[in-house]
Amino acid sequence: MAPKKSATKREGEPLNALLAALTANPSDLPGAAGGTRYRKKTKTNPEESPNENGSDSAAAAEAAVDDDVQVIAETQGIASEVLQVFGLVRHFAEEVVAQLTANAHPALLLSLQSFRYMSDIVTLLQEIKFKPSGFVPDQINKLRTLQENHMQAFLACYGESAVKPKHHFSRHIPDHLAAHGFLYDAWTVERKHRVAKRSSNTIENTTQFERTLLDRMWNVHLLAARDRHASATRLTTPVPAVAELGFEMFSASMQLPRGSIISASDIVLRGGACLQILGCVQQSSNFWLLARPFIARGVRGYGKLWLPSTSSLELVPAGDDFTCVQHWTFLASENNMLLTLDG
Repeated sequence: MAPKKSATKREGEPLNALLAALTANPSDLPGAAGGTRYRKKTKTNPEESPNENGSDSAAAAEAAVDDDVQVIAETQGIASEVLQVFGLVRHFAEEVVAQLTANAHPALLLSLQSFRYMSDIVTLLQEIKFKPSGFVPDQINKLRTLQENHMQAFLACYGESAVKPKHHFSRHIPDHLAAHGFLYDAWTVERKHRVAKRSSNTIENTTQFERTLLDRMWNVHLLAARDRHASATRLTTPVPAVAELGFEMFSASMQLPRGSIISASDIVLRGGACLQILGCVQQSSNFWLLARPFIARGVRGYGKLWLPSTSSLELVPAGDDFTCVQHWTFLASENNMLLTLDG
């Protein structure tokens, strides 16, 4: 089984180089069963060979190796980690796997179709979760349709033996949305599990284990609340600005009202606009972001293409309506056009 890896933010990482590395050996891509194929090493004993060239022994060893071919069908990670790389994986599927499916690996078609439906479900749930005005009734019907299509594609690709209880549990989400008007979210509680485990690992005296653990977790919570200043927008490392700019303070990063950090060089989306942050400024109690705007120029794979605007830089009021793009790169071969990946 593949090792668990924490997702990291890939700011400006060359996606083309990454995709090239991932496809260095296309023969390792899976068939309809999905996953990554690998072969176990099989040791042979030359003394057991019935002839000098060992052909019978080699044939037997090869047969044994074929019997040991296994399929890795899972990649482990908590929900937030997997979501961090979701856009990158979807782009890889559309740009690379789809081409292999059409050309040399038609057996991947069922696996790719199942993945596409699953990805559409994830995208729709994210839209419902983060849309300020809430969801619209049509999204419930769309979600039901996507879930049905995904289940059919999943069964066709992997079979009934691969079905998990969560496949059934997820089918209740549309009913929950219709009944309660919001999407259940357990991420905060899930994250607290890690805090408890981290706090308990070094407790050796178990006579007061519960109280010691609660004291430690309470201290962690208080420190996090003190450091976060979640109710206030502020510059993280302010310095006096040049007087000619007309602002009091300048910084390379800023904390937004809900506690998220936005920094220079970040690529952000706001509504239908794409911006690259160049700096953060403050005048009295007002905060702005100095940004370079981009103009939409089409799509590629699971990403969007943007062209730098010829207009001047913009001063954008700071707020919580920004979405930081997790994966992006400038395409040097295409006039430095910007490629951003959703997710």
